[in-house]
Amino acid sequence: MQLFKFYLSCVLAVATLSSPLQADDISHSVRGGASIPADQNGGFLDLGLGISYYKSPLWGYPEDNIDQDFGWAPEFYLNINGRYQYKGFFIEAYAEGINGFNMGYNLVSDSTWSVDIIGAPVHYGMGDDDDNKTWKNSKLKPREGDFNLGIRANYAHPDYMVEVRLLQDISGSHDGHTISTLLGKNWQQRNLNLHLLAGLVYHSKHAGEYYFNVSPEEASETISAYSDAKAGLGANAEFGLTYPIKEDWVWRGFYRYTKILSGVDDSPLLVHDEAHIFASSVSYVF
Repeated sequence: MQLFKFYLSCVLAVATLSSPLQADDISHSVRGGASIPADQNGGFLDLGLGISYYKSPLWGYPEDNIDQDFGWAPEFYLNINGRYQYKGFFIEAYAEGINGFNMGYNLVSDSTWSVDIIGAPVHYGMGDDDDNKTWKNSKLKPREGDFNLGIRANYAHPDYMVEVRLLQDISGSHDGHTISTLLGKNWQQRNLNLHLLAGLVYHSKHAGEYYFNVSPEEASETISAYSDAKAGLGANAEFGLTYPIKEDWVWRGFYRYTKILSGVDDSPLLVHDEAHIFASSVSYVF
């Protein structure tokens, strides 16, 4: 359910899988961005602007997205990509990434494996403090965002990368858990880096109930009551390009597809069960 927040970084080079492994989010690693070995201190940062063209399945996001007749919408965004680590502790933010913001501590790192304790949001709030008039004019109660604690494990093969995350909500929003896996691969064509990502996300029943059930008090002529949310699966797939325009400037573009496979696909808070996003950004590397 998470809609596109956070990813990538600075200097372009093919992702290096030498010893020790660069512990990092797979969305960044597969793009061949700047990296720091897990046993060293330091960081990297780039900032830029981007534009996306997307189609959302969430009722009221963007505003007036309340039926299947609502199509695509443009959006400008601030593209922040960076990571800082010190004695095993790290914080990372990749604005175009599937997983986005993470903070934590590296437990294990060798030539092929990296295991981290991480804290991260998985679900972002709906109708909370974002001035969404469609939600504010409805009877729906806000759904707060969550914050989760768990384990991230990354495996680096010479031909591909794998990431698995097991996370439990500790914010008290829904007390549910999430299990996700991503498989990634990249290719270098001269200065152009191409990548593919694909994976599955499992959300427990508690998360589905909190975000997608609709109580009788919230029901209206446009939103019917709903209490059938279950544990469910979602799928992600992404194709992207990264190209260094100049020494300190980099262009990135990607297309991402998300499919809600089960659990909440019949909720009235979903206009349909697919999300699409095309995005393009230019960033300055510090």
